[in-house]
Amino acid sequence: MCNIDLPSDEERTRRAWHEGGHAVASIVQGYKVDKIIICSEKGESYTKIPCFEYYSQNPSCLNELPLESQIKFVTARAVVSVAGVMAEKMWSEEKAIVKFAVCDERITIDSLSKLNKLDDEVHKKCDIEKEAHQIVSEYLRTINKVAGILVDDNEISGDCVEDIIRKYNKERH
Repeated sequence: MCNIDLPSDEERTRRAWHEGGHAVASIVQGYKVDKIIICSEKGESYTKIPCFEYYSQNPSCLNELPLESQIKFVTARAVVSVAGVMAEKMWSEEKAIVKFAVCDERITIDSLSKLNKLDDEVHKKCDIEKEAHQIVSEYLRTINKVAGILVDDNEISGDCVEDIIRKYNKERH
């Protein structure tokens, strides 16, 4: 558990839904998640997505990929970013979070498109907010399950999230 003051139950739940949205959207789009934590020793919450971390730390490697792969990556990264905020919004329904979602999407797209000069292509290929909303809506039960585990245990492995998604997909079909 945290070596700092623990956040309230409401704050832990908000963080859990937010990070659960990131994790589920990442996995649904084919990007592996290592783990999700809602209260690190520094008090931070995060979803560890190795591919995203690698290309953020090594942007020149992303530029070596074919343009279509670059577009897919930048789009997925933006969708994952927005999905966290949308999952949190669905949990709380607070208008302030909706405003933050638009801001978060713009910051993500701007920073990645400056890095890769792909802004126009990304907007032509994907309506990011719509795709994030579709994933979060479709996998809301899964995000709820992941959030519940996070609130109880503080962290969950990406493999466990994948298992929850597989089980949900099996029940659906």
